[in-house]
Amino acid sequence: MFLDADGKEIVADDYDSIAATPTWQLYELCFRAHADARHAQIRLRRNYMRADAPPLEVKNVRVEKISPAEAAAWAAGLAGTCPVISFEPAADRGRQLPKTMAKLAAGGRLRIVMLGDSICNDTSNSLYEALIAERYPGAVIEVVTSVRGGTGCQYYKDENRVQPYVLDYRPDLVMIAGISHGFDVEAMRSVIRQIRAGSDCEILVLTGAVAPREVIEPAFVAGRPAGVALDLMERFPAAVAAMCREEGVEFSTSGGCGTTTCGSPSSRKSISPATTFTPTAPGRPFWAESWAGTSLPAEA
Repeated sequence: MFLDADGKEIVADDYDSIAATPTWQLYELCFRAHADARHAQIRLRRNYMRADAPPLEVKNVRVEKISPAEAAAWAAGLAGTCPVISFEPAADRGRQLPKTMAKLAAGGRLRIVMLGDSICNDTSNSLYEALIAERYPGAVIEVVTSVRGGTGCQYYKDENRVQPYVLDYRPDLVMIAGISHGFDVEAMRSVIRQIRAGSDCEILVLTGAVAPREVIEPAFVAGRPAGVALDLMERFPAAVAAMCREEGVEFSTSGGCGTTTCGSPSSRKSISPATTFTPTAPGRPFWAESWAGTSLPAEA
């Protein structure tokens, strides 16, 4: 967990789980400190979701600063445990991100703000920027995770929240992600327009990621007319894509690589939910490759 200058806990955190073993095991986790962090704490606890969880024993805890190349190597080591998927990204990806692509190609500095929910937070923890940096040698990529659990654009659009959650970080690129937008396309449009009113940054909207429909549907339908709610869910992907075209922002379905299916309705590939549904370390390289490899094209 990270603490700001006043000692207040920052919502964006980084966590993982450690599998039980009969003997001591070496465990490594690479993480990125939050942009607002001045202090950090390592919190260790046994599985709080199980009353019968065995005690956790830890020794020789060490924290070291590493390079982006070392972070990428760590992710590559975990990637070997992930399933292989087949996914064809859009041929024109990056078309709405000319300044972003120019900075990467020139080896410049790029600051990315990721706006969304806890799923956005966990995906950001994949350290995907280390993979992008390998594709664009010399580029310096900073990622700021600006999130609130269970929160989407229907929250950020009100009460000038775009200012502290996005504009105060002076981004070059904003990624709007997660699964908590309430299928509200107009809320997403409002956030996009507020960002543009206060910044000349570019915007990338991602859909999907992690939660399968059978998880989201019951919660969303509750308290709403079933027909209306289901209609919103069905129309949402196409409606978001259309809104992005109207607003002239980049749109990527690469987040679909984090769900039970990947790609367009006509070319979906099944993948393993056991890996992709977890935000813990083994699933992170999967997300990192999905985002870095399909949202931003490699250097020509």
